[in-house]
Amino acid sequence: MNSASLSDWEVAQEGTRVSSLSVHLHRRSFVFPWHTFRVAEGTDTEVRVSFHSHSIRIEGSGLSALLSCLAEQRVTSLTEPNRTAKFRQSAGPLITAISVTEAK
Repeated sequence: MNSASLSDWEVAQEGTRVSSLSVHLHRRSFVFPWHTFRVAEGTDTEVRVSFHSHSIRIEGSGLSALLSCLAEQRVTSLTEPNRTAKFRQSAGPLITAISVTEAK
């Protein structure tokens, strides 16, 4: 499977659905099977993704493009940026923070 990097996330080629989403934080990594996906919602600056067991909150800019990829279940990985990412200048989409919480 070919994948492309769209700023701070990786997506599979168009028309390809992947089996899971990997989320890499500084001190922990998660793998969420797409069959447990519930909903994704958000704006250009914040996206929330809900799976059966956890919720993921993504902050940044230009995140509408991420929502489109999530809707197609093509996102293969999200990587938490280093702490200086919020000071980066980027013409394209940019993730500045990712947090994962267990669903209650």
